[in-house]
Amino acid sequence: IETSSQLLLSLINDVLDFSKIESGKVTLECIPFRMKDLLDTTQRILHHKVEEKGLLFRTEYDPETSDVLIGDPYRLSQVLINLLGNAIKFTDIGEILIYVSLDRVIKDNFYQIKFKIIDV
Repeated sequence: IETSSQLLLSLINDVLDFSKIESGKVTLECIPFRMKDLLDTTQRILHHKVEEKGLLFRTEYDPETSDVLIGDPYRLSQVLINLLGNAIKFTDIGEILIYVSLDRVIKDNFYQIKFKIIDV
């Protein structure tokens, strides 16, 4: 409930700050977070929808990807929940997989992370 309320508050703030988005003045948080925790929370939030449709939901995490990252976990959660929600909505049977991997090292301590959402 706490995580969902935090995500909802973040979403409401985004809606209220829509003018910032249009003007290119959106700021992203730069706070440490654990990717595995973010994925687990996302899975818990969507568990009911997945279960309701009789789907399986898996997460896979490439061990080369650092578990502790610095970024904006709330915005990342919003994007993942949105994408996964669409995958759930348009998948009738099978499973939904979210796969997180290290795409490339941009420079020391800066990484590009790849997210794949696959419905099979």
